[in-house]
Amino acid sequence: MRKHIDRRRWTGVLVEPQDRAAEELRKLYRCNDRIIILQAALDRERGRRTFFTVESESAPAWTGMLASFQREHIVKHSRWAPRVESMIRERMVDCVTFDDILARMPDERLDLLQIDAEGADAYLLSLFPFDRVRPPILHREIKHHTKVDNERCFQRLAGFGYRFALSGGGGDMIGALDRGHESSPGHPGPPQYGSGSAPTSS
Repeated sequence: MRKHIDRRRWTGVLVEPQDRAAEELRKLYRCNDRIIILQAALDRERGRRTFFTVESESAPAWTGMLASFQREHIVKHSRWAPRVESMIRERMVDCVTFDDILARMPDERLDLLQIDAEGADAYLLSLFPFDRVRPPILHREIKHHTKVDNERCFQRLAGFGYRFALSGGGGDMIGALDRGHESSPGHPGPPQYGSGSAPTSS
């Protein structure tokens, strides 16, 4: 995504709750004033919640990307990272809503909504105000959800005018707004996007 941000001069908000990952994003975009790094987690309402992460020097490097409001979601990875449950740590994080994120944008026009939230993608999409803003493109991870949860999510999004295709080897889903359905309000200009993540993404 970064190459498009740099080459096409996209404007956007990146949401990242973990300290280390948020700091890496700040360094990555330190010279780009079109990108806002918001250190927080997305939720239904503002506040603070317990957040679970993996912290251990003996754990595989990729486990540092695991983070969730649900401890059991991280435990599910124990078959790839033995004893990962003993490496889980709790911390409190600030939570923001999609309204808070949209308020950070120049206007409510949103061209791309990217979500990579370690199993919380469907939940976050259920919170997005599609009745007010409809990004032409959605991208989310689906491999951590049950078939039932994914079907419910697809059905809801289809009701807003989206069509879908698999991406990322089948572990991700891309949704495109059908032509003829009203998109988000705004004016022509550089693409804008929002990204909800936990852990993240660049």
